[in-house]
Amino acid sequence: MEPFAESKLWLRATDLKQWAYCPRIVFYGYCMPLPHAPTPAMQAGRDLHERIECLERRRKLRAYHLSSGERQFEVALHSKQHGLSGKLDMLVTTALGRYPVDFKMTQGQPGENHRLQLAAYALMLEEQFACNIATGFIYLIPQRNAVIVPIDAGLRQQLHASLAAMRAMIRAERFPAAASEPGRCWDCEFKLFCNDVF
Repeated sequence: MEPFAESKLWLRATDLKQWAYCPRIVFYGYCMPLPHAPTPAMQAGRDLHERIECLERRRKLRAYHLSSGERQFEVALHSKQHGLSGKLDMLVTTALGRYPVDFKMTQGQPGENHRLQLAAYALMLEEQFACNIATGFIYLIPQRNAVIVPIDAGLRQQLHASLAAMRAMIRAERFPAAASEPGRCWDCEFKLFCNDVF
């Protein structure tokens, strides 16, 4: 894989989550920076993240099928090779390896957008700590359940394709299509700017 050139656009792990959810969120963030306030759902999610972090400090690692390990919270990460940065909710380090954990306020199973964000954290961890990440976890706050996510070749390929597509869209300032599921628009902070949807 060719190394990331400094002239290219750096992206955030959260951009991958937004890209898979609705590409227009990335467009507004990079091509048309607009003032926007966090939605009530976003603020509630941030508050719950803080509460979960406090609880995690006291819990065992049983939810992650690990007998022991050291937790680190709000781990700042970056990758020069991939032009990525981000802040991981929790990193669990054991004698067998490192495991990225991303907390999510979502019902049901994690979506493609959540898995892509977790894969981005895995790539950054691999570069920053010179290690291999084979598995990560998405901790679903409402269900109090950790879902195992294999960081496999297919997910990595999807991640690289998404990074390339995002950079191409930003360079061309091309307005993308709306989210594939209209229900995603209702609590979006940018919904007032999408005149073809509302």
